[in-house]
Amino acid sequence: MLARRFPTGTLIAGGVALAALGMVVLAFADAGPVWPAIGFAVTSLGVGPMVALGTDLVIGSVPPRKAGAAASLAQTVNEFGYALGMATVGTLGNAIVRSHDEAVGLHAVAGLSAVAFAVLVWFVARHLRSAQPLAV
Repeated sequence: MLARRFPTGTLIAGGVALAALGMVVLAFADAGPVWPAIGFAVTSLGVGPMVALGTDLVIGSVPPRKAGAAASLAQTVNEFGYALGMATVGTLGNAIVRSHDEAVGLHAVAGLSAVAFAVLVWFVARHLRSAQPLAV
């Protein structure tokens, strides 16, 4: 519905910004279930457009006979990114937890994730404005 009204780059950048906001909420969340639940919900709402529209861009940029390979590649890259991100954030969080307590580690991980998403927002916004059609 939104994809018909707004450019894809704007929606992806907005989704990444929303995910970063969710990470900021997680970084400053206190004990209790309410704020972490809100943070995770906002983050998930932001990541959804990025994954769905990103996959659509990849599949839509190739001829129909190559759509299966493009879809496979897009899914593989998504999963690799998730795994690499979890490994990196988990390693950093574990290192921080060992030198402090669990709350400090969780807040630091959420803060680092928010910074990473903010950098991604900048990158996506900058490059999608000047994006050229992909060569097929």
